[in-house]
Amino acid sequence: MANDMMVKFEDLELSSEDLEQIEIKARDMRLKKLEKSNIEIVDKIAKQEVTIGLLTNTVSQVCDDYKNLKEATYVLATDDGKMKELTKLMQFLTYKCTGNKLSLKDQLFHKIITNACYKHLYGQYQINSYKRIKIDDYEESIKVIKRWFGNKENAKSVINKRLKEYVNDKNLPTYKQEMVDKYLELIGGNIDAI
Repeated sequence: MANDMMVKFEDLELSSEDLEQIEIKARDMRLKKLEKSNIEIVDKIAKQEVTIGLLTNTVSQVCDDYKNLKEATYVLATDDGKMKELTKLMQFLTYKCTGNKLSLKDQLFHKIITNACYKHLYGQYQINSYKRIKIDDYEESIKVIKRWFGNKENAKSVINKRLKEYVNDKNLPTYKQEMVDKYLELIGGNIDAI
């Protein structure tokens, strides 16, 4: 059959211009086919790039979520025992500074001392709650608390500062003013002699 076509094609009398036109048309058809094929390939690649971008974003989000979840699960908030130990230590060391729970010194300064130590602890770990301390940092955080209380100047400066604020506060409630007066009496009136 191919030979029949060739015969028929050969039987045609075509000028060189006709042959050239046929070649140009055939080339144009091939080019159009290639262009169409290229456009389809480019479209497929673009769609795949979009899909890859979406998958990359999804993988990145999953990694971030995992990291956040891991950080959230490895903090004191997830370990009641360690949280209680830390707060008990903080209370114990504060009472060691202020005396027993019913003492005048404790009533006046307990909260400010614990707050100052917590503030120091938060600064060490760049957190806003002791519950955010990572479990891996727990032992070191205990040492930080012990060192803070071990330096007697820390609690002393907090007490002195608060006592001066109490003395200078003209709007102090009467019951608090009476407590401050009693405390000043106990220490001989010398604010800096604590």
